[in-house]
Amino acid sequence: VFRYYKDQDAAVAALRKGEVSFVAGSPSLTPAQSASLESAPDIKVNDAPGRRFFALAVNPGARTKDGKKFGDGHPALLDQKVRHALFMAVDRRTIID
Repeated sequence: VFRYYKDQDAAVAALRKGEVSFVAGSPSLTPAQSASLESAPDIKVNDAPGRRFFALAVNPGARTKDGKKFGDGHPALLDQKVRHALFMAVDRRTIID
């Protein structure tokens, strides 16, 4: 699930509350926002150049806010157990390293 915020202060607040797993996007964090997050024990700041991230996403057949279908999701991916199994099968440590 992607969430969009009107400003990075709201995104940082959501990260601190545990409502989101990471914050990315434009505009990027200010130096002050980044510095404030570095002291949080459960948050890791990735100070990499550029504005990009890599993600593995599963498309179960997405819908817009008004309910219109888009994308080419496979029907099997509608089953949460299948999506969870795919998630568990990914060797995240190897990808990270």
